[in-house]
Amino acid sequence: MEKNSPVEQKSLHINIFEEQRKMKILHKGVKRLIRLVAQQEDFFTPASCSVVFIRDTRMREINRSYRGADEPTDVLSFACLDRLEGTDHPRGGESGEQELGDIFISVDTMLRNANEDRREVWLELTALIVHGFLHLLGYEHETEEEATEMFAKQDAYVKSFAKIGNTLVRERTPTVNPPDRDRAGVADR
Repeated sequence: MEKNSPVEQKSLHINIFEEQRKMKILHKGVKRLIRLVAQQEDFFTPASCSVVFIRDTRMREINRSYRGADEPTDVLSFACLDRLEGTDHPRGGESGEQELGDIFISVDTMLRNANEDRREVWLELTALIVHGFLHLLGYEHETEEEATEMFAKQDAYVKSFAKIGNTLVRERTPTVNPPDRDRAGVADR
């Protein structure tokens, strides 16, 4: 079967949860990005994962509980499966769909980081989703060698996906001035 086959793409179920209302995130684009990374990583095992968009207060709680850091961060991944010995992919079960894990993204921290780095929000979000999903596939950055490999892959995927353009967030449109109501016989007050 062809690598880009839509049938194989459908073997990865992605659940998206919103615990924030700060911005409109386009779920279809998030799912497409994750499936493209899975394809490029030759990961076609029937599996599922979740992406949860949260605010800094919730991220701080999670980071404190699981990492001992009493501060928010941009992305945290919790992988359910270990790597198979000698492969780059998580261990699969005997039958059925495997749960890869969860990716938590703080929209507040993401927006702050994008602003500080003068980077478009959708590119920042792309990097966080790719980073989180690579963790679910077993990549780490604990050692310099691991970090070099993981961040090179992340940068390549972000650069590749950037060519497609923004499919992840609904950009805010500038406020259009209402028509001059005086001309219609209604005075502004």
